[in-house]
Amino acid sequence: MHEDIYPFLTEGENAPLSFLLAGISYCDGSYRISRPDSSLSCVEYILSGSGTVIMDGKSYYPTAGDTYFLPQGHDHLYFSSAEEPWVKIWVNFSGPLADAMARSYGIAEKCHFPGLYTGDLLRSIVRVAEERKADSTLSASLLMHELLYRMSRTRETRALNRTAASLRDFIDLHYTEPLDAAALADVVGKSPSQCSRVFRAAYGVTPYQYLLARRVSLARILLENSSMSVREIAAQLSFCDEYYFSNLFKQKVGVSPAAYRVGNRGE
Repeated sequence: MHEDIYPFLTEGENAPLSFLLAGISYCDGSYRISRPDSSLSCVEYILSGSGTVIMDGKSYYPTAGDTYFLPQGHDHLYFSSAEEPWVKIWVNFSGPLADAMARSYGIAEKCHFPGLYTGDLLRSIVRVAEERKADSTLSASLLMHELLYRMSRTRETRALNRTAASLRDFIDLHYTEPLDAAALADVVGKSPSQCSRVFRAAYGVTPYQYLLARRVSLARILLENSSMSVREIAAQLSFCDEYYFSNLFKQKVGVSPAAYRVGNRGE
């Protein structure tokens, strides 16, 4: 396995909120993290694969498209499946404000957020750590507030919204097929605007944004583990052409598909 890990500029031991590390992990069957009575909190979004998370003895099973949150002051244990190893994006943070934020948003005892898309916010936090600017803590803090708010809203609405859950299940099964916003709305018998509003309330993004996120996640895997050309990957994922795919990939990941392949395979 390998990890892309970026340390934040330190704020000092007594800072109310300190961001420690952020990155992307490409796990294998050996990946296992144990933190009894953890002094740090972490938020992680599963790009692909499956695994197990145990907090205070209670087990959860996050898979692709899920977010999990492990607040400080709890026993953390998590490990990846060997058959379908995780690829995940994450951030570690600590401090008294971290605990206060989790409690204020009502998620201090909530671990698993099935179907909650936080990949966009976590990628932005990773980018902040990578750039190592003087205002990195402020930038990451604002993103973390938005992330925790999204988690708190999902806690309230997800169980009540079967329409959004049905659409998410459909996307997970068909995201490599030709689909647009109108076709997704037809799946649940609503207008595109209604569909977008319902889905965003449950998962924090529109159905089409979630669809694109799933496609980009698979594109990363194909670039790392196959010999398919960029054009072939674009066609496999039902993009209209390789140029649109390449521009979207660079927007979401920060580098072009070709550069990503070179950086992650050493070619």
